[in-house]
Amino acid sequence: MVFVFGVAGGVLVLYNQSAGLHWGVELGDEITYAVRVTGFSEYWPFNGSFSPPYHVELNNTYVTIRIDSLPEIPSFPNGAAFAEGILSYVKTSITGPLEYMNGTEVVSVDYLFLNNLISQSILPVGNWPFIDSLYPDISESDPLCDTYFSSLNTSFMIGHRTYLYDAGSGWYATVDMSTGLPTNATVWACQYYGYTFYSYEVTLTPLVSSSY
Repeated sequence: MVFVFGVAGGVLVLYNQSAGLHWGVELGDEITYAVRVTGFSEYWPFNGSFSPPYHVELNNTYVTIRIDSLPEIPSFPNGAAFAEGILSYVKTSITGPLEYMNGTEVVSVDYLFLNNLISQSILPVGNWPFIDSLYPDISESDPLCDTYFSSLNTSFMIGHRTYLYDAGSGWYATVDMSTGLPTNATVWACQYYGYTFYSYEVTLTPLVSSSY
């Protein structure tokens, strides 16, 4: 809930719980992330063998993200409105090509989803309890769900997951509470039924900040 009613000096006062939210980053800020890929793309139970995970060609690469746009921060009545106005708003773009650590350019590979992962993980700062109140805490996987979640302790975590019985996908990020930038962000997917078994995670961690 965004608004809380209180009484001060006999007068009913309306407090806006989202007050104090502001962006801790600026347009033009750039940050470089290292990419790590783990998991497997196929598993054959009859002999216990695995194939490399999806997106394995992105492993040990790095990508530079630039902040191009930041939405205004109005008062959000619920988690769905915050997700639409802040999380889903495209704030960033990839600058230059994706490269391996030795400087070799990665070609003919789909990596635009990395930009979406970082963009949705950048949050306004200043009122973390309010953002945390919008979503449930992390809990055991529900066989049927499509939900955002968050957790506020010594750091802030936010994410989204979708499960349909034995298959699921989603993302999550740990966010720096002073800047609102993700200190790590992961997109994942898995499936465990029939003869199609796979599970992978693509994780981005800051490598070097170019201008922040």
